[in-house]
Amino acid sequence: MPGAEAVGLLAGPAAPAADWPAPRQVPTTYPGAAPDHHYLLVDDRVVPLEVRWDGAAPTVTLADGRPLDAALAAAGLPELAERIPVLAYGANRSPHSLALKLAHHGYDAPGGTVAVPVLAGAIAGLDVVVAGLSSQGFVYADVVPSPGTEISVLLTLLDPGQVAAVHDSEGVGRGAYECARLPGFTVAGTGRRLDVLAYAGCKPVFVSPVTGGPLAFAAIAATGRRFAAHDQVELMGRVLAETGIVAEVAALVGLDAGRPPAEVGRELARLLSGQWWYSHNTGDEPMATAVRAEELVWAALGRFAAPQSTAERLGAEGALLSADEAYAAGPELRLGAQLGA
Repeated sequence: MPGAEAVGLLAGPAAPAADWPAPRQVPTTYPGAAPDHHYLLVDDRVVPLEVRWDGAAPTVTLADGRPLDAALAAAGLPELAERIPVLAYGANRSPHSLALKLAHHGYDAPGGTVAVPVLAGAIAGLDVVVAGLSSQGFVYADVVPSPGTEISVLLTLLDPGQVAAVHDSEGVGRGAYECARLPGFTVAGTGRRLDVLAYAGCKPVFVSPVTGGPLAFAAIAATGRRFAAHDQVELMGRVLAETGIVAEVAALVGLDAGRPPAEVGRELARLLSGQWWYSHNTGDEPMATAVRAEELVWAALGRFAAPQSTAERLGAEGALLSADEAYAAGPELRLGAQLGA
């Protein structure tokens, strides 16, 4: 049951966050489903938000018409201006992923209530593409330039403690992702553009030897998309087939070499996901077969990688933050800095 603070934020229809399953629990769905509207995550519940932007600052209200800032303040939680806008283009779009990440990475919710406002919107000139293999059992995403493309993404408004937990989940400063400042997130229904933080991959993305370009995630709606797009199972199969390792992986997961690549990819997802959860719950190392399969895929990805990583490109453009800056989440990174607050 939600606590008293959470009850004050649960206005109108509230859906379970698990209605949008986290890819870490259902890896073949990555980047997973997400609401297509503004929402507020309250513990393990999702409530819709209304957003208007008539002046310098947004008017964000709950379904009963109460201002979100007033409800957050009444619960002893940071208001919108104190929060850091962080782009969500992969699993972080999912309210269930957010809830699990905050729980698993030590977020100490004020008053025991988790509250994350999330704004729907779009950003132009980028696409969401296959970057690497997660030990949780899916190929994961990064963003790359794509002139003429506009992607529908979400913007999480995180308090400083939530920022630290989500940074931890993304391996910021540990060779997985770095943080960069990106301009041009447009808040849906308002036309208002914001500068945002975004996770920039430290490893170059996969470049298909068949198409000559990255492979995009079809689950991320886009206009003007230039890259071939597929769902997670198809992407996993294409990576295995196009890098020439599908037969080796099939042998590792106990399938005949002639099985379709997507079937082999699905079985690989089952192996890696099961061993990740085993390790997560026991602290033991995963079985040798899972380790070998992961090493095999990563080596293959390295043979068909872009010449430069997203972090390297954004670093050359002066847009990258140091890990210390990203974790500090100082006033200059908060929404209030863009609102004159």
